[in-house]
Amino acid sequence: MLLKSLILPPGIQLVTALVGGLSLRRWPWFGYSLLLISLLSLYLLSTPFIATGLARTLESQATVVSTEALQQAQLIVVPGAGRRPPAAEYDGQERPSGLASERLFYAAYLANQTSLDLMVTGGRVISGERESEAALMARQLRQELGVPVSWQEGNSRTTRENAIHSRHLLPRSINRIVLVTHALHMPRAQYVFEKAGFEVVAAPLGYHPLNTELPVAALWLPSVRSLLLSRDALHEWLGMLWYRLQDRLTSDV
Repeated sequence: MLLKSLILPPGIQLVTALVGGLSLRRWPWFGYSLLLISLLSLYLLSTPFIATGLARTLESQATVVSTEALQQAQLIVVPGAGRRPPAAEYDGQERPSGLASERLFYAAYLANQTSLDLMVTGGRVISGERESEAALMARQLRQELGVPVSWQEGNSRTTRENAIHSRHLLPRSINRIVLVTHALHMPRAQYVFEKAGFEVVAAPLGYHPLNTELPVAALWLPSVRSLLLSRDALHEWLGMLWYRLQDRLTSDV
């Protein structure tokens, strides 16, 4: 967790600026260069133009699912996306995060359109969490969306574990799944689910198109929202590279 915070923005910019500041007395040119790089990269990653461009490199890899593809699938699978802390307005219950709820709404829509069974996957990431993410998602689907859940996998903590544990839990006769996750997350998720042995019908949601109606100047105005989008895109790319590196090292052993 700490390492991820340091290598993704804005952590990497803070580290770079700190090293630059400490270098100023002994190596002024090097120190000022690092300070400039940290400020310039932080600005660029905070602009809508760069952020949506980074997101598009991932989101363009998966298109909206077709009716024909859905008809050939056997099960809808929804990976978790975190949780909200206990909410007083919900009698102190933990709830799926906003991102997870978006996936559940779309999964419920697809389930109603196709009559396919649903599976949710996600465990306890931090010690002390009372219920698995899968249990939280299943309850929201059942109580708020009126959609039953046939399978719950509540032991996984990462996307790769979502895929591996789902494969172990499901019977081998269930092979072709509809994978519901955000378009930004889909390339990494599809990769690990296919590595686990599934045939994946990608059902992405939550695209980030560039708003071409904005004035050109507005595309270069920094915002926290754009910085978070850039961070999420870089997180997905690093995650994909890490998974591929792990698979390469494993195959070479």
